[in-house]
Amino acid sequence: MATKTVKKSNILDRVDTLKNTAGNIHDEALQLTDNLVDSSLSTGAKWQKLFAKALNQGTVLFEKQQDLALTTLEEMKGQMIRGNKRFRKLFNMDDARTAKSSKTKKTTKKVNAKTAASAKSDITKDDLRQIEGIGPKIQILLNQAGILTFTQLAETSITDLNTILEAAGPRYKMHDPKTWRVQAKRLMKK
Repeated sequence: MATKTVKKSNILDRVDTLKNTAGNIHDEALQLTDNLVDSSLSTGAKWQKLFAKALNQGTVLFEKQQDLALTTLEEMKGQMIRGNKRFRKLFNMDDARTAKSSKTKKTTKKVNAKTAASAKSDITKDDLRQIEGIGPKIQILLNQAGILTFTQLAETSITDLNTILEAAGPRYKMHDPKTWRVQAKRLMKK
């Protein structure tokens, strides 16, 4: 019987050891789980602070981007207005154009005063396109200014011719009327 009691007590001791070991493993697992939960909560709090800061900075950044976009648009508007003025000035599309058209009217009046001696009904129009440098559009400009014949063209000053061309716009400024009078005199003789 003594062996049976020893065996029984050995088994009971082993069961108690196993229970203690299982309890220790259970306690360690709980401790590890608690540590993981605490660590996760701590990391989550840090990330939450970081996202809050990013959100706040993002809002500030977005405000700055909006200000930058609005400032850029205002600058572009200013440049468009200044550029539009320069563009108009370049192509004589602003008040300078009306001033030039009034110069043309004055020149036309001068030319008409010179040619007033002969009535328009008596004048037969010459084909001014025979002169080198005068095309159909320039002929129309000269006719509108009252220059219908070679004689009238020969008597018109170069300054008046330049004024007529300048008033018509930048396309016509490039034409040089210096030889037109001489050519007109030659064609008068024919």
